[in-house]
Amino acid sequence: VSGVGVPLARLGESAPHLVLDEDFPDPFLARVGGTTYAYSTGVAGRNVQVIRSRGFTGWSAPQEALPAANLPRWVDRKLPQVWAPEVYPVAGRYLLYFNARHASFTRKEFDRVHQRQCLGVAVGDGPLGPFRGIDAPLVCAEFAEGAIDANLHREGGNLYLYYKQDSNCCSERSAIHAQARTTDGLAPVGETNRFVER
Repeated sequence: VSGVGVPLARLGESAPHLVLDEDFPDPFLARVGGTTYAYSTGVAGRNVQVIRSRGFTGWSAPQEALPAANLPRWVDRKLPQVWAPEVYPVAGRYLLYFNARHASFTRKEFDRVHQRQCLGVAVGDGPLGPFRGIDAPLVCAEFAEGAIDANLHREGGNLYLYYKQDSNCCSERSAIHAQARTTDGLAPVGETNRFVER
């Protein structure tokens, strides 16, 4: 690696430098035209943060992409805990995949009961949103521990949703699952495939 062992002050422009001075966890980048959009787990009262840049050196101030009024009905309104957002252009719209706490489904973590994390999707007309949640979770009741970290994959003309069974929350073996989706990205097609287990 270039610069290994050299003091940072002597590396000049090749030195690591601060790109964004914000609390921006679980970032996901999407390129739309000449603009890069970055999405993150919400902080400071936001559910999903979004920023944009045309050159990676200057970013807009974070704004809300999934307002509380647009959260799906299944999400716990008191403590939604919307995590790990990813945004994709699909069939002329933008889909925001995320996981959040379910209002009524729970799971047992050791000796305590907590709300279950489930996968959801919200739809927007553009990459900034605002996105509006679909009122049924994509994946939830299938797993007693919940599901997290949705990722949409395109292969040819087909869409596949990958996600993680959240069993490691409770010291159980976990797995990655994949499921084909309809062309609008909103509904499952066929069986879910379990293909990685740890």
